[in-house]
Amino acid sequence: MQKFLTVCAAAVMTLAVAVSCGSAKKAQQREIENSLGVEKAISPAQMYAESAPSGVQRAWASYNDIDPTIAMRGAAALARAELAAQIGVAVEDGIRLYRGKNSQYAADEQKSAQVSEGGGEDDNQIKTATDEIVEGSRIVKTNIYEQKNGTNDAYVCVEIDVDLILQRINNNTQIMDLISEQDKELTEQDRKDFENEMRDLFERYRSSKR
Repeated sequence: MQKFLTVCAAAVMTLAVAVSCGSAKKAQQREIENSLGVEKAISPAQMYAESAPSGVQRAWASYNDIDPTIAMRGAAALARAELAAQIGVAVEDGIRLYRGKNSQYAADEQKSAQVSEGGGEDDNQIKTATDEIVEGSRIVKTNIYEQKNGTNDAYVCVEIDVDLILQRINNNTQIMDLISEQDKELTEQDRKDFENEMRDLFERYRSSKR
């Protein structure tokens, strides 16, 4: 009888340990799953965007949909919109800084304030121009995660060469009109000075993300 009780006790203890280990493994698995959830982890697309090399401008975005193809397209569209917004901010800052360094704009306070405050027709012109500029961007990193509810979270990183941005800015009459005085033709040196201002800005923006 004593031997039977000992065997039973041993069996109960083994079962308890097995249940405990099983619960621990399930808890550990849940912890791993949670840690891999896209809401709590930085996606490779985001990390790729934040580690852009010199001479490249990158942006990332995510989109959720039950259809993985739609999710990927949505993320790509949002990433390009973010890239356009980044370039737009840089253009506004570049115009403001360029005018500040050139005395001929000192008397043009109203026009300068309009651009720096991002209002009115100038703001619309910059947005139109940057939307056209990012058409030359390319997708460089994608990730998609299937969620427990059956939907898909897609992450996309897009990039564009700064040289291409500057080339398109230089060829855009709307932006060139914003940095010039009324009825004043920009010289080649004016364009070069503004290009250098923009190049420095993009490099500073890139460095600030690291």
